[in-house]
Amino acid sequence: MGGGDEPSNIIECTIGQHAELHLALYLEHGYREDWVAYHMLSGQMNKEEFMIEKCRLGGYNAWTPERKAEQSLIAKERFTGTKHTEETKSKISKSHMGKPKHTDKSKQKLREANLGKTYSTEVNKSKGRSNKRNLGQRWWNNGTETKMSRECPGGNWAPGRIINNNKR
Repeated sequence: MGGGDEPSNIIECTIGQHAELHLALYLEHGYREDWVAYHMLSGQMNKEEFMIEKCRLGGYNAWTPERKAEQSLIAKERFTGTKHTEETKSKISKSHMGKPKHTDKSKQKLREANLGKTYSTEVNKSKGRSNKRNLGQRWWNNGTETKMSRECPGGNWAPGRIINNNKR
């Protein structure tokens, strides 16, 4: 019992037998999920009680660190070397269409995390940011407009860029 969905790991059983198997797993390993499954399958718990138990468990993520590590290894062994089919790639792509890549909250967190960071020329080149035309230039603003220049364009200009979020 336990493990993946390989044919050698699947047995045919009734709902009652399925419940008993979860009870056996609970008695052997002590996982609360098996206790809940036993009570749900044997009719000793209704859907509302099941949902309460599920919330208490934190969804399905209330596993011990050891069990998480064990399941992670099983998944790695099972899926290492497998590739998505073109059909699956297409479905994943379609499911992402129209959804924002980042929420406003996550964009703000990214801005705050990157505020003040500068990158060396080597890092910029490795990230594909090398633009020789702008090399040595920096952003300047006068409060209403921005421009790139190697030197300050005038007395009322300050370093930095004004980002207009309405254009995006």
